[in-house]
Amino acid sequence: MIVSILYIIISISISIPVILYVILHRGIYFNHFIFSIMTFAYFLIDISYIISFNLSTELVFSENIALFLWNLSIILMIFKLSMMSTIHSYILLKKRTRIFMGFLYSFLGGIIISLLYLEEVFEIKESKFYSNYIFHNLPFFVFFITFIILVSVLTVYIEIRGFPNISDNKLAQFFNRLSILFCINNILYAMYLIIQHILLRILFLSVYLIFSSYLLVMIIKKPDVFVVITNKIFDFIIFHKSGILLYSFDFEADQETEDSVLKGSILIGISHILNNIIDKKDKLSVVKMKEKDIILEYDNEFGYALLLVAKHKNYVIEKSVQQFMLKFNEIFKEALIKIKDLRQLIDISEFRDTKLIINEIFAPYIIKN
Repeated sequence: MIVSILYIIISISISIPVILYVILHRGIYFNHFIFSIMTFAYFLIDISYIISFNLSTELVFSENIALFLWNLSIILMIFKLSMMSTIHSYILLKKRTRIFMGFLYSFLGGIIISLLYLEEVFEIKESKFYSNYIFHNLPFFVFFITFIILVSVLTVYIEIRGFPNISDNKLAQFFNRLSILFCINNILYAMYLIIQHILLRILFLSVYLIFSSYLLVMIIKKPDVFVVITNKIFDFIIFHKSGILLYSFDFEADQETEDSVLKGSILIGISHILNNIIDKKDKLSVVKMKEKDIILEYDNEFGYALLLVAKHKNYVIEKSVQQFMLKFNEIFKEALIKIKDLRQLIDISEFRDTKLIINEIFAPYIIKN
C-alpha cells in the first residue's frame, strides 16, 4: 500500500505543475488552444490512471470496486496511448496520416472498451500482498495486446519517417528519447498484464514516471517544442511600399541583415510583394517554393509589407505574424505615420528595436547556441 501511495503522490507532483503551468502560461503556446486542452486532458488522465491502477491492485476494496478501478485503468490507458501517439503523428506527419491515426485508435479503442463491459474479461486472484487480474477472455486479450503493440510500432515508424522533418538536432534527440521511453513503457505494461509479476509492475510504474517527468521538464523548459519542432524560419523582412527596406532579420545567424545581403529566393518574394502590393488585403498569402514557403502580409493602414521565409506555412506561423504586426504597429505607430508621406525622408533607424518584438514573438524559432 505504501508503494502505491508513493507512486500516486509522485504522479500528482508531476501532473499538477504541468496543468497549472499550461493554464497560467497559455500565451507562450501562441494561443494554441488545442495543444493546451490536449496537455491538460493528458495529465488529468495521467493522474486518474495512476490512482485507479494502483488502488485496484491493493487488498483494501471489495472485489466489485477493485474490478471497477482496474477496468477504469484499462480505459484510461487506451486514451493515454491514443492521445500520445496521435499527438506524435500530428506533430511529425501530414494531415491525411493524422486523420487515419485518429480513426484507427478510435476504432480499436471502441472495440476494446466494448469487450471490456460486454464480456467477463478478468478473473481476480488475490495473493498475500496484492490482487492479480488474469485474462479470462481471449478476444479481449488479443485486441488489447495488439493495440499496445500497434501503438508502439506506429510510434517507431512515425519517428523514423518524420525524423527528417525535425528542424533542430536537440529537438530531434528529445523526440527520440521520448519515443524510446514511450515504447519501453508500453512493452513493460503488456508484459505485466500477461505475467502479473510485482517486479514488472514496479519496473513499469518507474519507467512510466520517468517518461512523465521527462515530458514535464520539456513542457516547462521548452513549451513551444510541440508546435514548432518541424518548422523553421530563415529570413524576416519588412519593406515600405516605396521599396525601401525597413528591417530584416536572419534567424539562422540570429542577427539583423542589410539590403546588400538579400538575394536569391528573398528577392523573388520581395518582387512578388511589390508587384502585387495593391491587391494585398488582410489575409496571409504564400509563395510556394521547392523547399520553402514565402509568407506575405501587407498592412494597408501604414503601407508596409512583411515577408517571412519559412520551411512551411502553418497555423502557428500565421498567428505569430499577426501578433507581430499588431505589436509592431503599436510600438512604432509614430514612425509609421511619418513614412506614410512618401515625400519625406524615411529614417529606418527608428525601427532598430524591432528585434525586441522578434525575440518576444518568434523566440522558439531563434536557434540558441
